[in-house]
Amino acid sequence: MTACRGLGIDVDDAQYISSLVTAERGMLYTLKQMYYGDEENGIKANLTFIEEINKFPRLWEVANRIEGLICGVG
Repeated sequence: MTACRGLGIDVDDAQYISSLVTAERGMLYTLKQMYYGDEENGIKANLTFIEEINKFPRLWEVANRIEGLICGVG
């Protein structure tokens, strides 16, 4: 969502793309696991995620750079 906000992508599109990131037992898959898959952990690439994220040219680059960073302190 943060990357989409920074790139001026519509909130509805941002929510849809972020909803495609799979969670298993409360742990989100990484963006690289979603895009490329992870044979070691039995995770296949999510083709819908790839298609949607590729609609926005810089989104993949920006999202990868900020993944894992702290976006706010409570």
